[in-house]
Amino acid sequence: MQFDKLPFQHKIKAMLADCETKIMLLTGHRVQLVGTVLKDDLESEMNRFVAEAATMLNIKYSLILSKTRNHKVVAARFTIAVGLTQRFPNATQMMIGKCVGYKDHSSVIHAREAVANMLKQQNVLYTKYYKIIEHFVQFSKKYSNGN
Repeated sequence: MQFDKLPFQHKIKAMLADCETKIMLLTGHRVQLVGTVLKDDLESEMNRFVAEAATMLNIKYSLILSKTRNHKVVAARFTIAVGLTQRFPNATQMMIGKCVGYKDHSSVIHAREAVANMLKQQNVLYTKYYKIIEHFVQFSKKYSNGN
């Protein structure tokens, strides 16, 4: 049976079953469920962002995820990582790192510092990529459901 055809109550149960993170509010001795974040939905949206951003930068998605150190690919990977931090402020740096082929969060920190440094130095490639990603972030925020 397709998810769209499920009755409302079953949709809620299915969504709650997939929840990874629960946002809780502590009031006195009671814990109240405020909302939930569907981790799988967030990660799939982030992966879609990376794929679309790579296309905009004219870099293959597979190269973004690869370990290549080609200058253009590294610049694209770094600026996409920065774009992910701007577009998905509630995502962990570990999640962002996984979306662009990094092993852990420290690579995202390094990417943010490297992009900031290259922009200060007015590096042409980084500036070009950053402007493209910045516009894409704004566009995707405008036309999303507020993720």
